[in-house]
Amino acid sequence: MTDTTVVDALPQALLNALARHLESTYPAEGCALIFKTAEGRLALCPVPNQITGPAARHTYAIDPLEIIRAQAQGWSLWAICHSHCDTDVRFSVMDRHQALGPGGQPLWPGCVYGVVLVEAGRAAQVAFYGWSDAAHGFEQTQTRGLAPETIQEGSNGPQSTN
Repeated sequence: MTDTTVVDALPQALLNALARHLESTYPAEGCALIFKTAEGRLALCPVPNQITGPAARHTYAIDPLEIIRAQAQGWSLWAICHSHCDTDVRFSVMDRHQALGPGGQPLWPGCVYGVVLVEAGRAAQVAFYGWSDAAHGFEQTQTRGLAPETIQEGSNGPQSTN
């Protein structure tokens, strides 16, 4: 299973930036990638949802070239994040389908998935899911509430932290 100590160590500034970005895409699902840089820092990279129109409220797609470009810089994919609008933070059937490749194995081994609940335009909760070989599926590793008072104002651009 994914190392949950890494999820526990997610810097609050990065989590705040993720929440702000996903709030900005409401009522559509928003998307972001978190990479571990060559120097070992975590970097948040907001990316566009490739789904448009009414379907964007309930699904997302990320251009895999976003990941490939970062990997070409020596960065490794740490998390794929997206929002759920006015529902919950469960890793849905569609989320699982998008995360699995041939043979029912993860498309991005070692990557965690973050689902952020955005209710009425405000980030309320985040849950992280990691692959479990024992369960042959994704399991929730952590959930955090996102109280509005904990989300700080600041830049909406890419964030990196130690």
